Amino acid sequence: MNKKYLAIAILAVGLLGGAGIKAVNNRGVKDVRLATVARENLEESVRLEGVVAPKNMYNLYTEVPLVVDEVVVNLGQEVKAGDVLVKFSQGSVESVENDIRGLELDLRNAKLELDDLESGSMKLDLDSRKLETERMENQMKSLRRKELVVKNELANLTEEAEVKMRLFSAEGISSIEANDVITRKARKEMEYEDIKTEVIILQERMSLSVMGYERLKRELAIQKNMIESRIEKYQLSLNQMHSRFITELKAPVDGVVSALEVENGTPVTPSKRVMTIVTHDDFVVKADVPASIVETLRVGMDADIVSRDNYEDKIYSGKVDKIARVIKTVDRGNYEDKVVEVELSLDSAEGLKPGSPVDIDILGNRMEMITVVDAFSVLEENGRNYVYTIEEGRARKQEVSIGVKTFSKYQVLDLQEGTEIVVNPFAIRNGDKTRVMR
Repeated sequence: MNKKYLAIAILAVGLLGGAGIKAVNNRGVKDVRLATVARENLEESVRLEGVVAPKNMYNLYTEVPLVVDEVVVNLGQEVKAGDVLVKFSQGSVESVENDIRGLELDLRNAKLELDDLESGSMKLDLDSRKLETERMENQMKSLRRKELVVKNELANLTEEAEVKMRLFSAEGISSIEANDVITRKARKEMEYEDIKTEVIILQERMSLSVMGYERLKRELAIQKNMIESRIEKYQLSLNQMHSRFITELKAPVDGVVSALEVENGTPVTPSKRVMTIVTHDDFVVKADVPASIVETLRVGMDADIVSRDNYEDKIYSGKVDKIARVIKTVDRGNYEDKVVEVELSLDSAEGLKPGSPVDIDILGNRMEMITVVDAFSVLEENGRNYVYTIEEGRARKQEVSIGVKTFSKYQVLDLQEGTEIVVNPFAIRNGDKTRVMR
Protein backbone atom coordinates (compact mmCIF):
# COMPACT_ATOMS: atom_id res chain seq x y z
CA MET A 1 0.00 0.00 0.00
CA ASN A 2 1.20 3.55 -0.67
CA LYS A 3 2.87 4.94 2.44
CA LYS A 4 0.66 8.01 2.37
CA TYR A 5 -2.54 6.04 2.46
CA LEU A 6 -1.17 3.66 5.06
CA ALA A 7 -0.26 6.55 7.36
CA ILE A 8 -3.63 8.22 6.95
CA ALA A 9 -5.46 4.93 7.50
CA ILE A 10 -3.54 4.24 10.73
CA LEU A 11 -4.15 7.77 11.98
CA ALA A 12 -7.83 7.62 11.13
CA VAL A 13 -8.26 4.25 12.85
CA GLY A 14 -6.54 5.60 15.93
CA LEU A 15 -8.81 8.59 16.10
CA LEU A 16 -11.88 6.48 15.56
CA GLY A 17 -10.81 4.08 18.25
CA GLY A 18 -9.58 6.61 20.80
CA ALA A 19 -10.91 10.07 20.12
CA GLY A 20 -13.28 9.79 17.24
CA ILE A 21 -16.84 8.66 16.80
CA LYS A 22 -18.24 6.33 19.42
CA ALA A 23 -21.06 3.92 18.92
CA VAL A 24 -24.57 5.31 18.68
CA ASN A 25 -26.22 5.34 22.12
CA ASN A 26 -29.59 3.82 22.82
CA ARG A 27 -31.44 7.07 22.20
CA GLY A 28 -30.08 7.41 18.61
CA VAL A 29 -27.62 10.15 19.56
CA LYS A 30 -24.11 9.84 18.12
CA ASP A 31 -21.12 10.66 20.28
CA VAL A 32 -18.58 12.84 18.50
CA ARG A 33 -15.38 14.62 19.27
CA LEU A 34 -14.47 18.00 17.86
CA ALA A 35 -11.32 19.65 16.59
CA THR A 36 -10.74 23.39 16.47
CA VAL A 37 -9.72 25.35 13.40
CA ALA A 38 -6.35 26.82 14.34
CA ARG A 39 -3.71 29.08 12.85
CA GLU A 40 -0.43 27.35 12.09
CA ASN A 41 2.61 27.63 9.89
CA LEU A 42 2.19 25.14 7.06
CA GLU A 43 4.81 23.98 4.61
CA GLU A 44 3.55 22.25 1.53
CA SER A 45 5.02 18.76 1.35
CA VAL A 46 4.03 15.69 -0.63
CA ARG A 47 5.57 12.29 0.10
CA LEU A 48 5.57 9.71 -2.67
CA GLU A 49 7.17 6.47 -3.71
CA GLY A 50 9.09 6.42 -6.96
CA VAL A 51 11.56 4.49 -9.03
CA VAL A 52 14.86 5.45 -10.65
CA ALA A 53 14.59 5.38 -14.45
CA PRO A 54 17.13 6.08 -17.19
CA LYS A 55 16.73 9.49 -18.82
CA ASN A 56 18.16 8.25 -22.12
CA MET A 57 17.51 4.74 -23.39
CA TYR A 58 19.05 3.42 -26.58
CA ASN A 59 16.97 0.66 -28.10
CA LEU A 60 19.14 -1.19 -30.62
CA TYR A 61 17.80 -2.80 -33.79
CA THR A 62 19.19 -4.23 -37.00
CA GLU A 63 18.24 -2.56 -40.24
CA VAL A 64 18.16 -5.82 -42.21
CA PRO A 65 17.06 -9.37 -41.31
CA LEU A 66 19.93 -11.33 -39.72
CA VAL A 67 20.55 -14.31 -37.45
CA VAL A 68 22.44 -13.95 -34.16
CA ASP A 69 25.61 -16.01 -34.09
CA GLU A 70 26.93 -14.90 -30.71
CA VAL A 71 25.71 -12.57 -27.94
CA VAL A 72 28.93 -11.12 -26.57
CA VAL A 73 27.51 -9.26 -23.53
CA ASN A 74 25.29 -10.13 -20.59
CA LEU A 75 22.31 -8.37 -19.02
CA GLY A 76 23.52 -5.68 -16.62
CA GLN A 77 27.00 -5.57 -18.11
CA GLU A 78 28.76 -2.24 -18.51
CA VAL A 79 29.89 -1.43 -22.06
CA LYS A 80 31.90 1.26 -23.80
CA ALA A 81 30.95 3.03 -27.02
CA GLY A 82 32.16 0.88 -29.92
CA ASP A 83 32.18 -2.40 -27.97
CA VAL A 84 30.90 -5.39 -29.95
CA LEU A 85 27.58 -6.53 -28.47
CA VAL A 86 26.29 -9.13 -30.95
CA LYS A 87 27.86 -11.00 -33.86
CA PHE A 88 25.70 -12.25 -36.74
CA SER A 89 25.99 -15.55 -38.59
CA GLN A 90 27.93 -15.75 -41.87
CA GLY A 91 24.97 -17.40 -43.60
CA SER A 92 22.61 -14.51 -42.84
CA VAL A 93 25.32 -12.03 -43.85
CA GLU A 94 25.71 -13.75 -47.22
CA SER A 95 21.93 -13.70 -47.65
CA VAL A 96 21.92 -9.93 -47.25
CA GLU A 97 24.85 -9.64 -49.68
CA ASN A 98 22.83 -11.64 -52.20
CA ASP A 99 19.92 -9.25 -51.71
CA ILE A 100 22.26 -6.34 -52.41
CA ARG A 101 23.49 -7.98 -55.62
CA GLY A 102 19.88 -8.62 -56.65
CA LEU A 103 19.01 -4.96 -56.12
CA GLU A 104 22.05 -3.90 -58.14
CA LEU A 105 20.88 -6.13 -61.02
CA ASP A 106 17.34 -4.74 -60.83
CA LEU A 107 18.74 -1.21 -60.89
CA ARG A 108 20.88 -1.89 -63.96
CA ASN A 109 17.96 -3.48 -65.85
CA ALA A 110 15.69 -0.54 -65.03
CA LYS A 111 18.30 1.89 -66.36
CA LEU A 112 18.54 -0.13 -69.60
CA GLU A 113 14.75 0.01 -69.94
CA LEU A 114 14.89 3.78 -69.56
CA ASP A 115 17.61 4.08 -72.20
CA ASP A 116 15.58 1.93 -74.61
CA LEU A 117 12.47 3.97 -73.95
CA GLU A 118 14.28 7.22 -74.69
CA SER A 119 15.82 5.94 -77.95
CA GLY A 120 13.73 2.89 -78.99
CA SER A 121 10.85 2.32 -81.39
CA MET A 122 8.27 4.21 -79.33
CA LYS A 123 10.51 7.27 -79.23
CA LEU A 124 11.10 7.00 -83.00
CA ASP A 125 7.38 6.71 -83.60
CA LEU A 126 6.81 9.77 -81.42
CA ASP A 127 9.42 11.76 -83.38
CA SER A 128 7.89 10.61 -86.66
CA ARG A 129 4.44 11.74 -85.59
CA LYS A 130 5.84 15.07 -84.53
CA LEU A 131 7.50 15.59 -87.93
CA GLU A 132 4.32 14.56 -89.76
CA THR A 133 2.31 17.06 -87.72
CA GLU A 134 4.80 19.82 -88.50
CA ARG A 135 4.67 18.92 -92.22
CA MET A 136 0.87 19.14 -92.25
CA GLU A 137 1.03 22.47 -90.41
CA ASN A 138 3.28 23.83 -93.19
CA GLN A 139 0.94 22.37 -95.82
CA MET A 140 -2.00 24.04 -94.10
CA LYS A 141 -0.23 27.40 -94.20
CA SER A 142 0.37 26.96 -97.95
CA LEU A 143 -3.28 26.00 -98.56
CA ARG A 144 -4.49 29.02 -96.56
CA ARG A 145 -2.36 31.32 -98.71
CA LYS A 146 -3.61 29.66 -101.90
CA GLU A 147 -7.22 29.86 -100.64
CA LEU A 148 -6.84 33.57 -100.08
CA VAL A 149 -5.42 34.12 -103.61
CA VAL A 150 -8.16 32.07 -105.28
CA LYS A 151 -10.81 33.82 -103.23
CA ASN A 152 -9.55 37.22 -104.45
CA GLU A 153 -9.36 35.97 -108.05
CA LEU A 154 -12.94 34.69 -107.78
CA ALA A 155 -14.11 38.05 -106.46
CA ASN A 156 -12.45 39.81 -109.42
CA LEU A 157 -13.97 37.39 -111.95
CA THR A 158 -17.39 37.80 -110.36
CA GLU A 159 -17.13 41.58 -110.71
CA GLU A 160 -15.86 41.24 -114.30
CA ALA A 161 -18.69 38.85 -115.21
CA GLU A 162 -21.29 41.25 -113.86
CA VAL A 163 -19.84 44.11 -115.96
CA LYS A 164 -19.66 42.06 -119.17
CA MET A 165 -23.17 40.71 -118.69
CA ARG A 166 -24.45 44.28 -118.54
CA LEU A 167 -22.46 45.08 -121.73
CA PHE A 168 -23.80 41.98 -123.42
CA SER A 169 -27.36 43.01 -122.50
CA ALA A 170 -26.67 46.39 -124.11
CA GLU A 171 -25.16 44.60 -127.14
CA GLY A 172 -21.81 46.14 -126.29
CA ILE A 173 -19.94 42.80 -126.54
CA SER A 174 -20.48 39.50 -128.21
CA SER A 175 -21.84 36.38 -126.58
CA ILE A 176 -18.46 34.73 -127.01
CA GLU A 177 -16.80 37.28 -124.71
CA ALA A 178 -19.63 37.01 -122.18
CA ASN A 179 -19.50 33.19 -122.16
CA ASP A 180 -15.69 33.28 -121.74
CA VAL A 181 -15.79 35.27 -118.53
CA ILE A 182 -18.67 33.19 -117.15
CA THR A 183 -16.71 30.00 -117.87
CA ARG A 184 -13.57 31.30 -116.16
CA LYS A 185 -15.63 32.34 -113.13
CA ALA A 186 -17.20 28.86 -112.86
CA ARG A 187 -13.79 27.20 -113.02
CA LYS A 188 -12.46 29.51 -110.33
CA GLU A 189 -15.46 28.70 -108.09
CA MET A 190 -14.72 24.99 -108.52
CA GLU A 191 -11.05 25.60 -107.68
CA TYR A 192 -12.03 27.60 -104.59
CA GLU A 193 -14.40 24.86 -103.38
CA ASP A 194 -11.69 22.21 -103.96
CA ILE A 195 -9.23 24.20 -101.84
CA LYS A 196 -11.76 24.60 -98.99
CA THR A 197 -12.37 20.86 -99.08
CA GLU A 198 -8.62 20.21 -98.91
CA VAL A 199 -8.39 22.52 -95.91
CA ILE A 200 -11.15 20.64 -94.08
CA ILE A 201 -9.59 17.25 -94.82
CA LEU A 202 -6.14 18.45 -93.79
CA GLN A 203 -7.55 19.90 -90.56
CA GLU A 204 -9.09 16.53 -89.66
CA ARG A 205 -5.84 14.73 -90.49
CA MET A 206 -3.91 17.20 -88.35
CA SER A 207 -6.33 16.75 -85.47
CA LEU A 208 -5.95 12.97 -85.59
CA SER A 209 -2.19 13.30 -85.87
CA VAL A 210 -2.01 15.65 -82.88
CA MET A 211 -4.24 13.35 -80.82
CA GLY A 212 -2.08 10.35 -81.70
CA TYR A 213 1.07 12.29 -80.91
CA GLU A 214 -0.23 13.50 -77.52
CA ARG A 215 -1.51 10.03 -76.61
CA LEU A 216 1.81 8.46 -77.48
CA LYS A 217 3.63 11.26 -75.65
CA ARG A 218 1.56 10.66 -72.49
CA GLU A 219 2.11 6.91 -72.70
CA LEU A 220 5.83 7.46 -73.09
CA ALA A 221 5.88 9.89 -70.13
CA ILE A 222 3.94 7.44 -67.94
CA GLN A 223 6.30 4.60 -68.75
CA LYS A 224 9.28 6.88 -68.15
CA ASN A 225 7.93 7.98 -64.76
CA MET A 226 7.27 4.36 -63.75
CA ILE A 227 10.79 3.28 -64.69
CA GLU A 228 12.35 6.33 -63.01
CA SER A 229 10.32 5.55 -59.86
CA ARG A 230 11.63 1.98 -59.87
CA ILE A 231 15.17 3.24 -60.35
CA GLU A 232 14.75 5.64 -57.42
CA LYS A 233 13.29 2.87 -55.25
CA TYR A 234 16.08 0.43 -56.11
CA GLN A 235 18.73 3.09 -55.53
CA LEU A 236 17.24 4.10 -52.16
CA SER A 237 16.98 0.49 -50.99
CA LEU A 238 20.52 -0.18 -52.16
CA ASN A 239 21.88 2.89 -50.36
CA GLN A 240 20.06 1.90 -47.18
CA MET A 241 21.34 -1.67 -47.31
CA HIS A 242 24.90 -0.50 -47.97
CA SER A 243 24.78 2.05 -45.13
CA ARG A 244 22.90 -0.09 -42.61
CA PHE A 245 24.32 -3.52 -43.36
CA ILE A 246 26.40 -4.73 -40.44
CA THR A 247 28.08 -7.97 -39.46
CA GLU A 248 28.32 -6.90 -35.79
CA LEU A 249 26.16 -4.79 -33.50
CA LYS A 250 28.18 -2.25 -31.50
CA ALA A 251 27.40 -0.04 -28.50
CA PRO A 252 26.52 3.53 -29.54
CA VAL A 253 27.40 5.01 -26.09
CA ASP A 254 28.96 4.13 -22.75
CA GLY A 255 26.35 2.52 -20.56
CA VAL A 256 24.76 -0.59 -19.11
CA VAL A 257 22.85 -3.37 -20.90
CA SER A 258 19.40 -2.94 -19.31
CA ALA A 259 17.46 -5.28 -21.61
CA LEU A 260 18.56 -8.21 -23.76
CA GLU A 261 16.00 -9.64 -26.17
CA VAL A 262 18.05 -12.20 -28.18
CA GLU A 263 20.26 -15.23 -27.70
CA ASN A 264 22.52 -17.29 -29.91
CA GLY A 265 20.62 -18.48 -33.00
CA THR A 266 17.81 -15.95 -32.69
CA PRO A 267 16.62 -14.48 -36.01
CA VAL A 268 16.13 -10.72 -35.87
CA THR A 269 14.19 -8.37 -38.14
CA PRO A 270 14.18 -4.55 -38.39
CA SER A 271 11.13 -4.44 -36.10
CA LYS A 272 12.62 -6.68 -33.37
CA ARG A 273 14.57 -4.98 -30.59
CA VAL A 274 17.92 -6.64 -29.92
CA MET A 275 18.83 -4.91 -26.64
CA THR A 276 18.68 -1.65 -24.69
CA ILE A 277 21.59 0.42 -23.39
CA VAL A 278 21.11 3.02 -20.64
CA THR A 279 23.75 5.63 -19.89
CA HIS A 280 25.62 6.00 -16.59
CA ASP A 281 24.51 8.59 -14.03
CA ASP A 282 21.91 9.98 -16.38
CA PHE A 283 18.75 9.11 -14.48
CA VAL A 284 15.42 10.62 -13.55
CA VAL A 285 12.89 9.58 -10.91
CA LYS A 286 9.35 8.68 -11.90
CA ALA A 287 6.36 8.48 -9.57
CA ASP A 288 2.64 7.89 -9.90
CA VAL A 289 0.88 10.68 -8.01
CA PRO A 290 -2.76 10.22 -6.93
CA ALA A 291 -4.94 12.33 -9.18
CA SER A 292 -6.61 13.83 -6.11
CA ILE A 293 -3.43 15.68 -5.03
CA VAL A 294 -1.61 16.29 -8.30
CA GLU A 295 -2.99 19.86 -8.45
CA THR A 296 -0.77 20.69 -5.47
CA LEU A 297 2.34 20.09 -7.59
CA ARG A 298 3.96 22.30 -10.19
CA VAL A 299 7.04 22.11 -12.36
CA GLY A 300 10.15 23.47 -10.64
CA MET A 301 9.24 22.45 -7.07
CA ASP A 302 12.23 21.21 -5.04
CA ALA A 303 12.33 17.61 -3.87
CA ASP A 304 14.40 15.31 -1.67
CA ILE A 305 14.88 11.83 -3.08
CA VAL A 306 15.84 9.18 -0.52
CA SER A 307 17.58 6.00 -1.67
CA ARG A 308 17.81 3.10 0.78
CA ASP A 309 20.02 0.68 -1.11
CA ASN A 310 22.09 -1.58 1.16
CA TYR A 311 20.04 -0.32 4.15
CA GLU A 312 21.80 3.05 4.02
CA ASP A 313 19.78 6.20 3.43
CA LYS A 314 21.22 8.61 0.91
CA ILE A 315 19.46 11.86 0.05
CA TYR A 316 19.59 13.37 -3.44
CA SER A 317 18.33 16.80 -4.47
CA GLY A 318 15.97 17.15 -7.39
CA LYS A 319 13.15 19.12 -8.94
CA VAL A 320 9.76 18.35 -10.45
CA ASP A 321 10.53 18.37 -14.18
CA LYS A 322 7.41 17.02 -15.88
CA ILE A 323 3.77 16.49 -14.88
CA ALA A 324 1.74 14.38 -17.29
CA ARG A 325 -1.52 15.85 -18.59
CA VAL A 326 -3.27 12.50 -18.79
CA ILE A 327 -4.73 10.57 -15.88
CA LYS A 328 -4.08 6.84 -16.10
CA THR A 329 -5.71 3.95 -14.29
CA VAL A 330 -3.48 1.54 -12.34
CA ASP A 331 -4.74 -1.86 -11.24
CA ARG A 332 -3.84 -2.33 -7.57
CA GLY A 333 -5.28 -5.86 -7.41
CA ASN A 334 -8.46 -5.30 -5.44
CA TYR A 335 -9.08 -1.75 -6.68
CA GLU A 336 -8.16 0.69 -9.43
CA ASP A 337 -6.19 3.84 -8.69
CA LYS A 338 -6.30 7.08 -10.73
CA VAL A 339 -2.79 8.49 -10.98
CA VAL A 340 -0.72 11.01 -12.92
CA GLU A 341 2.91 10.31 -13.81
CA VAL A 342 5.41 12.85 -12.50
CA GLU A 343 9.08 12.98 -13.51
CA LEU A 344 11.80 14.54 -11.35
CA SER A 345 15.28 15.56 -12.44
CA LEU A 346 18.32 14.97 -10.21
CA ASP A 347 21.20 17.31 -9.41
CA SER A 348 23.41 14.22 -9.18
CA ALA A 349 22.64 10.54 -9.75
CA GLU A 350 25.93 9.08 -8.56
CA GLY A 351 25.37 5.67 -6.95
CA LEU A 352 21.81 5.23 -8.20
CA LYS A 353 20.79 2.27 -10.31
CA PRO A 354 17.92 2.05 -12.77
CA GLY A 355 14.90 0.31 -11.27
CA SER A 356 15.81 1.14 -7.66
CA PRO A 357 12.86 2.23 -5.45
CA VAL A 358 13.13 5.62 -3.73
CA ASP A 359 11.09 7.81 -1.40
CA ILE A 360 10.29 11.34 -2.57
CA ASP A 361 9.51 14.44 -0.53
CA ILE A 362 8.31 17.27 -2.75
CA LEU A 363 8.75 20.57 -0.90
CA GLY A 364 6.38 23.45 -1.46
CA ASN A 365 5.91 26.96 -0.12
CA ARG A 366 5.89 27.82 3.57
CA MET A 367 2.63 29.49 4.58
CA GLU A 368 2.73 31.65 7.72
CA MET A 369 -0.13 31.47 10.28
CA ILE A 370 -2.97 30.23 8.10
CA THR A 371 -6.20 28.55 9.22
CA VAL A 372 -5.81 24.77 8.95
CA VAL A 373 -7.67 21.58 9.84
CA ASP A 374 -6.65 17.94 9.89
CA ALA A 375 -7.00 16.41 6.41
CA PHE A 376 -9.17 13.54 7.68
CA SER A 377 -11.75 16.06 9.00
CA VAL A 378 -12.61 17.07 5.42
CA LEU A 379 -15.09 15.04 3.41
CA GLU A 380 -14.51 15.11 -0.39
CA GLU A 381 -17.54 14.43 -2.58
CA ASN A 382 -17.82 15.01 -6.35
CA GLY A 383 -14.95 17.47 -6.39
CA ARG A 384 -16.29 19.49 -3.46
CA ASN A 385 -15.10 19.65 0.15
CA TYR A 386 -17.28 19.50 3.27
CA VAL A 387 -16.92 19.54 7.06
CA TYR A 388 -19.46 18.92 9.85
CA THR A 389 -20.13 21.46 12.56
CA ILE A 390 -22.53 21.05 15.49
CA GLU A 391 -25.49 23.41 15.82
CA GLU A 392 -28.08 22.94 18.58
CA GLY A 393 -26.98 19.35 19.09
CA ARG A 394 -27.25 18.32 15.45
CA ALA A 395 -24.61 17.72 12.75
CA ARG A 396 -24.63 20.32 10.02
CA LYS A 397 -22.84 19.59 6.71
CA GLN A 398 -21.03 22.69 5.43
CA GLU A 399 -19.15 23.16 2.14
CA VAL A 400 -15.69 24.75 2.53
CA SER A 401 -13.02 26.07 0.19
CA ILE A 402 -9.61 24.44 0.44
CA GLY A 403 -6.29 26.15 -0.28
CA VAL A 404 -2.94 24.50 0.35
CA LYS A 405 -2.96 20.75 0.94
CA THR A 406 -0.48 18.39 2.56
CA PHE A 407 -1.01 14.78 3.48
CA SER A 408 -2.08 15.65 7.02
CA LYS A 409 -3.27 19.27 6.90
CA TYR A 410 -5.61 21.34 4.71
CA GLN A 411 -5.84 25.13 4.61
CA VAL A 412 -9.50 26.21 4.94
CA LEU A 413 -10.34 29.57 3.41
CA ASP A 414 -13.83 30.21 4.74
CA LEU A 415 -13.78 28.99 8.38
CA GLN A 416 -12.85 31.29 11.24
CA GLU A 417 -10.13 30.46 13.69
CA GLY A 418 -11.68 28.70 16.67
CA THR A 419 -14.51 27.07 14.69
CA GLU A 420 -15.15 23.54 15.96
CA ILE A 421 -15.65 20.75 13.42
CA VAL A 422 -16.28 17.01 13.75
CA VAL A 423 -13.06 15.02 13.80
CA ASN A 424 -14.28 12.36 11.35
CA PRO A 425 -17.14 13.27 8.99
CA PHE A 426 -17.51 9.79 7.52
CA ALA A 427 -19.46 8.31 10.44
CA ILE A 428 -22.31 10.82 10.63
CA ARG A 429 -24.88 12.36 8.34
CA ASN A 430 -26.37 15.79 8.00
CA GLY A 431 -28.99 16.33 10.68
CA ASP A 432 -27.89 13.51 13.02
CA LYS A 433 -28.39 14.12 16.74
CA THR A 434 -25.02 14.31 18.44
CA ARG A 435 -23.38 14.53 21.84
CA VAL A 436 -19.99 16.14 22.08
CA MET A 437 -17.45 14.13 24.05
CA ARG A 438 -14.97 16.37 25.89
